[in-house]
Amino acid sequence: MPKFMKSIQIPMVLNAPAPIDNNVIIYGNESGINQASVGGNKNLDLAGDIVNFSFSDISPIFIGKSQPNLSIGEINIEILTPFNNLLTTISIGDSLNNSRLFDIGSNDPNSVGKYSCNSDYRYTVETDIYLYINGVNTSGNGTVEIYFE
Repeated sequence: MPKFMKSIQIPMVLNAPAPIDNNVIIYGNESGINQASVGGNKNLDLAGDIVNFSFSDISPIFIGKSQPNLSIGEINIEILTPFNNLLTTISIGDSLNNSRLFDIGSNDPNSVGKYSCNSDYRYTVETDIYLYINGVNTSGNGTVEIYFE
């Protein structure tokens, strides 16, 4: 099932289904809607992914593994609560180039807003992709949306 569906049908079960690595399983029963999740190595699929981040997260923040010959397309960083250190920077890239996909000049962590770029970068081998937050803060959070072509 694609990750960017507008609506989903929630199955009614008594116990949580077994979750898949780094996926959240949402299920319902007579006591309401619940979820189960488990950690692991997350491979980015053909649709894309959404990652939440906060000032308290330890940088770099693992977003996922790019698959060989999968082109990274549009990336959105949305700042929901501004970071309070004026020197804070946010970038997205890999361990060799921390801003390969989204550089620090293309977003403002100190302002609420949605910042977009189209990196159009293609990794030739499986590569870990990270969100880098530099700066000491006591507030700030947002989301990253990453799409593939």
